[in-house]
Amino acid sequence: MDQAVSDAVQWLGTRARRDRPWTWQEVCDDPVLSRLPFEIELDKFGRLVMSPAANWFHGKLQGRLTRWLGNRLGGDAVTEVAIKHSEGTSEPDVVWGPKEFWMRQDRDRVDLPTAPPLVCEVLSPSNTDAEMREKIANYLGAGAQEVWLIGQNETVRFFDASGQIERSVVANSDTIEVRNALFAE
Repeated sequence: MDQAVSDAVQWLGTRARRDRPWTWQEVCDDPVLSRLPFEIELDKFGRLVMSPAANWFHGKLQGRLTRWLGNRLGGDAVTEVAIKHSEGTSEPDVVWGPKEFWMRQDRDRVDLPTAPPLVCEVLSPSNTDAEMREKIANYLGAGAQEVWLIGQNETVRFFDASGQIERSVVANSDTIEVRNALFAE
């Protein structure tokens, strides 16, 4: 068993159970949690939610999307940024915001108090439709203008407050253009 996982198993049996909710700062500062090969988020009760690590192709799509958004829109596309929302704290795969959005953020915070205009999730096999509907609602509720869901099976879907949309207003793109940018070899 990997040492980080072994440490986590021991840790989960002792320190993970507590009489108060976790804060995102505590999660970031914890020496065991920071070494785990899992995505970690907090639910609205301050409980840890862990998901298995994604495959290499997931990371490749994150990289391609980050580059494409930066080249197309300017501003900054960033990976794995924690966003505080009404149901807890989540780390979407890629977010994009204009320079002005990032200039308003406190560099010392470990999470963003509002979502950037564009939030993107690269879907993993473990993601469920119900989970993604909740995340879309959470990101939009936290201030995102759009949420994109990108499947490893080459699906691309855009959402705003009205539901699924055919074209991204933020990126002035359709699903075919985004799919070609991400999946063309």
